[in-house]
Order: sequence, then structure tokens, then C-alpha cells
Amino acid sequence: HAPELEQWVMWVWRAWNRLTHDRPWYGGGMAPPAPGRIPFAAIDCYARRRGIQGEDFDMLERLIGEMDAEYLAWKAKG
Repeated sequence: HAPELEQWVMWVWRAWNRLTHDRPWYGGGMAPPAPGRIPFAAIDCYARRRGIQGEDFDMLERLIGEMDAEYLAWKAKG
């Protein structure tokens, strides 16, 4: 069951979903590839194209970082 998100955070959710395709993947040798964090440059580029700056940019970067941490922890559990 997918979590219900409050409307005010949907723009961050959409950004994370778009930017997840920009994350690096690292070869695992004998293990499957593992995802890395979404790069700052990708977040910055996304924000610049959409006119997101100041406190909104700071919030975007922080929340994407928190979402990424949850995603990476989930992926690590396999």
C-alpha cells in the first residue's frame, strides 16, 4: 500500500521520481549493481530549469537527500 502524501510535498516527490534516473549505479563485482545517491549537480540542474531557488532549493535538496537515504536503505535490504 502506497503512503498518502500531503499536497505541499508532491512537488518534491515528483522531483525525486524524475531525478532517480540520474543516480549513478556502482558495479558490485560478484554482487548486483548498487545505486548511489542522486548527485547534487542533477538536483541543481533540475531546480535551475524550474526556477527553484533560495529556501525552496534548500528544502528540495534536503528532502531529496532524506528520500534517497530511505531508498538506499531499502535497496540494501534486498
